[in-house]
Amino acid sequence: MINFFETQIEFLKGVGPQRAALLQKELKIFSFGDLIQHYPFRYEDRTKFYSIKEIDDAMPYVQIKGKFTDFEIIGAKNKRRLIGYFTDGNDELEMVWFQRIDWVMQKIKPNIEYVAFGQPTRFVSK
Repeated sequence: MINFFETQIEFLKGVGPQRAALLQKELKIFSFGDLIQHYPFRYEDRTKFYSIKEIDDAMPYVQIKGKFTDFEIIGAKNKRRLIGYFTDGNDELEMVWFQRIDWVMQKIKPNIEYVAFGQPTRFVSK
């Protein structure tokens, strides 16, 4: 009797021979056991919300909840950047966009609650 974990990956519902060949070639997944033991390259915990006070530059990623209070465009032509002032109700931080400024301005409005996820960095050129 064959062990469940040794069952070839192509017998998993929705996989089939073509997708199995791709899984074998790209990810080295040959069996159900290989699939169960395949871990993602990186895992980002999006279950925790941080307060602005808790954020540190050394943190890889953070998720915060709050509102934008104001926006400011600085610079001219191709050196423009958009600064969004974001508050969690207690503290404030600045979020900076260097690209697609017009699109961001259309999509993000002040005084509406948003969830932001990203890597915090300190921008000291003020």
